Amino acid sequence: MDQKDFRAEFEKQLKKTTFPKDQIIEDVIAHSFAMFNAKSLHDLNINIKDYNDVLKSMSVEDLSLYEMSHILNNLPGMSAKDLGLTINEYTALMFQVEEMGERWNVLMKPIQDKLVDEMNREAAKTTKSNGKNVNPNLKRR
Repeated sequence: MDQKDFRAEFEKQLKKTTFPKDQIIEDVIAHSFAMFNAKSLHDLNINIKDYNDVLKSMSVEDLSLYEMSHILNNLPGMSAKDLGLTINEYTALMFQVEEMGERWNVLMKPIQDKLVDEMNREAAKTTKSNGKNVNPNLKRR
């Protein structure tokens, strides 16, 4: 598994894993709507399909880790003024974003570790114990 395959599989696994509803802070989701309304796809670093998926999922608070990552990575890029908040409200919101980010990291870590282990196992197959590279697809004669 090369880095491109790793990234693709990581994204696939994040999309399959749901962020627990009981760990979603409603204020974060509510202000995320304002963020998605104010920022362009380019600024959000998201394609239109994912943008649409996130908005649909936010409406029912059924978000995958992948969708939640777009919220948690982009919301801090908004100012208190952008969100129509006082400094105190904004500070409280950013603490909530940080708290959800910590929860996200706990949920993401096993996925990442599993893929890294898989990548390391595959890499080990191509290296002999003496350090010389081998191609496991070639048979010796």
